[in-house]
Amino acid sequence: MIVKKLQSKIPLSYNTGLRTQNTEIVTGRILNVGYTRAFSMITVQFVYTAPDGSEISRSAWTIEGVDEINALFLAIQPYLPPLVDEATDTMNKFYVGFMFVASEGWGTPITDWELVDDI
Repeated sequence: MIVKKLQSKIPLSYNTGLRTQNTEIVTGRILNVGYTRAFSMITVQFVYTAPDGSEISRSAWTIEGVDEINALFLAIQPYLPPLVDEATDTMNKFYVGFMFVASEGWGTPITDWELVDDI
């Protein structure tokens, strides 16, 4: 299985201190995915990093309720890569969902993000 990461296609600006900013390609990695409440809530913890590997920020997103989970999995369908195997397909689902979170958080279109191999 090839591990993935999320990467911006365009340079994004982020704070590096109280008064400084960088504008670079940003990478996102999922740290953990958890199902709770009888599989009716999903929490995804993630981190954004700069090209040198330094951490920009980390956070989490949560989807609660069967209807919300189903809506997410329906929304990501057009963006999913071809099917490979169960583990890779599951990873891709969460990374494509992460693309939606990243695009909203950074104020960019979802098309400004891509899945790349994490080498």
